[in-house]
Amino acid sequence: MNNSYFFEAGGHEFESEVVDVVSAYARRAWGESSVQFSTANQDRYEGTDLFVLGIPADITLAFAKKNRMHNLGHLTLGGVTVDFGLRLGNGKAEFETPVLVIGAKRADGITKCNMWVVLDTIKTYVCEILDAGMGRYYDAIDAMG
Repeated sequence: MNNSYFFEAGGHEFESEVVDVVSAYARRAWGESSVQFSTANQDRYEGTDLFVLGIPADITLAFAKKNRMHNLGHLTLGGVTVDFGLRLGNGKAEFETPVLVIGAKRADGITKCNMWVVLDTIKTYVCEILDAGMGRYYDAIDAMG
């Protein structure tokens, strides 16, 4: 199966759905002002999909392709591995504020057929994912001095 179309079409759809899950959870947990969506320029030039409690975050299925990033480890929840990274820049520029990168994968890969199962897992564990990601983000920022 050729997955190139999936990662262009389905991948963007998946990432958009995860952004919706994260923003809905954050608003319930911390209030309406806890989430701001990025502008088109912030997404394009800084790889930021949204801000959660001021932390710029990038939701991606292409975690391994991100450059200028420190790996912050992973969690495995319900058969889904969630990776965390601290991205300091991209091919265009150094970021003013480091970006928390959150990626998802399965041992058997993510396909158009199973990506909704992965999304359901993320919905189930969104609290744990945000807690781990934000904690690792702040720990990494503190370690940078």
